[in-house]
Amino acid sequence: MVSKTKVSALILILSVTWTSMCAASSLSEIRSAAEQISSIKGDFIQEKQMAILAHPIVARGYFAYQRPASLRWEYRQPLQSVLLLHNGKSHRFVQSDGEWTEDKAVNTQSMDFMLQEIAKWLNGRFDDNPMFRVSVEADNKIIMTPKDKSMDQFIQRIELIMADQPGVMKEVVIHENADSFTRFIFIDPKINEPIAPAEFQKVQ
Repeated sequence: MVSKTKVSALILILSVTWTSMCAASSLSEIRSAAEQISSIKGDFIQEKQMAILAHPIVARGYFAYQRPASLRWEYRQPLQSVLLLHNGKSHRFVQSDGEWTEDKAVNTQSMDFMLQEIAKWLNGRFDDNPMFRVSVEADNKIIMTPKDKSMDQFIQRIELIMADQPGVMKEVVIHENADSFTRFIFIDPKINEPIAPAEFQKVQ
């Protein structure tokens, strides 16, 4: 049985690691391209669509990743929160009444799981994760389907849609069921540009 916590963590992994890939015809080509990626940063739009919603729920934010394992995943609209991963330590902060406070209730085990998976995926090692079957389609798309049937209630399949520009992922679409999906659209990601260490250590 796969826990809901790990599946939720995996959704975040997927939304962070897309940009380590490029348009390629095989996982080995993707892995080779990923080895050239040392850092990624940019903006994103997240859309959540469900059958009961007339319009998708939209959030916007910023992300940054630096090898070997430093991550900033920041929601800026409509609510503000920041996830920081650095030197093996994970922290989540939320803003309330203009003040940033650390969310101590967040599951650190799931964050550690995320950190290990991010390191694998940024190295192009998508087929190292036993949770998924991975295939590469001709139209710049990687399809991931869960092997464990217990995951079907959370994720039916994941589509990683790559741009033509090497090293850039255009979208990630996570299909939770036939009527519900989450889409991440990545806006003008910057590859291998310097990122200040403070971005992974401080909220502001």
